[in-house]
Amino acid sequence: MPWNSLDCSLVIRMLVIAQQAWKLWFQLVFMVAL
Repeated sequence: MPWNSLDCSLVIRMLVIAQQAWKLWFQLVFMVAL
């Protein structure tokens, strides 16, 4: 069952949002730790 271009773009968008959220969370924890 091949993926639709919509599903692919949705997955990529979710990965990008997750990566940005992880960066913000890591920076917040790092600032609090210091």
